[in-house]
Amino acid sequence: MDDLSTPYIKQPRPGVIFERSNQGEQVILNSDLTVTIVKDGQSRVTVPSFEQWDTWAVDAFDAMVGIVPHITLGEVGLRMGENYEVRIMAARNCRSDYAA
Repeated sequence: MDDLSTPYIKQPRPGVIFERSNQGEQVILNSDLTVTIVKDGQSRVTVPSFEQWDTWAVDAFDAMVGIVPHITLGEVGLRMGENYEVRIMAARNCRSDYAA
């Protein structure tokens, strides 16, 4: 894990995947693996699809390396970003094995 990209310096909030300041949205992981999305004082609980989880992982990674500054990662989002980065590194190593 020492080879990961830039460390995320901000203090992550527990249970929060991320907050989007430009949309006023907060995405929170619940203990039953549902997700609560809070926006404009309204909250809704949803069960995300695999594609949605994957999209959030990419967003978390992008926020972690500073590509999207309007996203603030929570504790869960930080882990998602780190896990996505490990997946990218593993895929790159796998491809280099085939090229050799």
